Amino acid sequence: MVASTPSLPPSAAVTAIGVDHVRLLYAYLDAGELDGYASLVHEHASIRGLGPRDADSREDAVDMLRSWPPGTHVLSTIDPTDDGVTATGRYTGPAGTVDFVDVFTLSDCGLIHSHRRVIHG
Repeated sequence: MVASTPSLPPSAAVTAIGVDHVRLLYAYLDAGELDGYASLVHEHASIRGLGPRDADSREDAVDMLRSWPPGTHVLSTIDPTDDGVTATGRYTGPAGTVDFVDVFTLSDCGLIHSHRRVIHG
């Protein structure tokens, strides 16, 4: 069973750390460096729309991504929000190229608590 961790608005310092973590997350994903990816994700993270299925923990996300070939992210924006970070860009992967919006919430220490991808076009 996955524990529920309440999401609180992050402080300015945590948001700045979160922006750096989001930048690193894309670099690790593109390189297929799943240990690095895991170091940025909260153990009870919720990952939606990133790979072939959703994931409900850091371990589950790494297992899911292990079977998914790395792609390439070209980022347009990374913006802090009231409760996390939003990134936009273009992803080229196994199914082709798509534009995306990724919405992240952060844990109280700046780890990725949730990651939801919305595909456009």
